[in-house]
Amino acid sequence: MPGSAAGHVSYVPPGLPASPLGLFAILANAHYAARTTQLTCYGTCGSDAAWENLCMETSRFDRLLRKAAQHTTRRETLGVLLGGALVAGNLAESEATKEAERRKKRHRRQGHQRTIPILKPIAMTVSNPGPNPVTVDYGGRYPLKCCWTAGSVTVPPGESRRVSTVKTSMYAWVAGNYWFEVTDSPFTTPPYATVAKNGQPPDGRNFCCQTFGTTVVHEMNVTGYHPIAIDDKTFYLIRLPTTNYIETQLVLPPNL
Repeated sequence: MPGSAAGHVSYVPPGLPASPLGLFAILANAHYAARTTQLTCYGTCGSDAAWENLCMETSRFDRLLRKAAQHTTRRETLGVLLGGALVAGNLAESEATKEAERRKKRHRRQGHQRTIPILKPIAMTVSNPGPNPVTVDYGGRYPLKCCWTAGSVTVPPGESRRVSTVKTSMYAWVAGNYWFEVTDSPFTTPPYATVAKNGQPPDGRNFCCQTFGTTVVHEMNVTGYHPIAIDDKTFYLIRLPTTNYIETQLVLPPNL
């Protein structure tokens, strides 16, 4: 076995570098390249103290590497578990946020639907308690036609007649002299009425049926029982329970 000048006996197996750093590099690379492969010292360790020391150091280094790998694996596993929990928590929080937004949108839609009134056409029951028959012309208004006559009825003494239109604004022209107009508007709640004599109201925005007369009542809310005095006569405009129409009743004066 070759020796050194000082008489120290050392042996380096063929293919291994003489430098300890080079040896450790080879051992480390071998460990990471194949963890299942264990490095083995060749030769008889007991026959050479230096080679035996080298085997011991190599075995110790190998154990340190395996221990470090085990710790790394535990840390990686813990990291994966924690990361999975965080991802699950974030997904649950994101889904809860989306559900809350959906609830808000539903509430906003429902609130919006509640605030928009549903407009209805107008109906009027004309009652004649007097001794004379009374003629009533009635109609509505189209967007491009400001006066549309739906028909004409004669109300016998002591009887009533119901008239209606398919529009949300209706007029009744009573005895050729008195104008009663009822409108269901999206801008006012409840419906309102405008009354005039000797023609339609000059400030009316809805109709152009008659010559202008004198306004008696302008846009009065129709909520209940309303006496309307015109000269020596008293009419009564009454709000009835709503059906598919805004239902009203016009009671004529007995002396008409």
